[in-house]
Amino acid sequence: MQQSILINASIEDLTSKMVDSISDKIRSIIHEEKTEHPAEELLTRKQTAQLFNVSLQTISDWTKKEILVAQKMGNRVYFKKSLLLGRLDELNLSTSKKNVA
Repeated sequence: MQQSILINASIEDLTSKMVDSISDKIRSIIHEEKTEHPAEELLTRKQTAQLFNVSLQTISDWTKKEILVAQKMGNRVYFKKSLLLGRLDELNLSTSKKNVA
């Protein structure tokens, strides 16, 4: 059985309470999202070239060959630092295996 509650409030008061409640919920969701998924650091092509100690052309070639995965935002290209560091580890491992053999 549903209960009905009559409230003597103006439309503006009800609207204000609804907006406050929705705003609080949105802030809570955004805070949870930031906590669970911290912002990923993105590097430019130039920063990526410096990280690998190669030229910008090499970064372009590696991107075309899908050695590196680029994130495009508008007409700009970025690389996720965590993916680059993982790829750098892979390259170091394959190089060290060749030197051992």
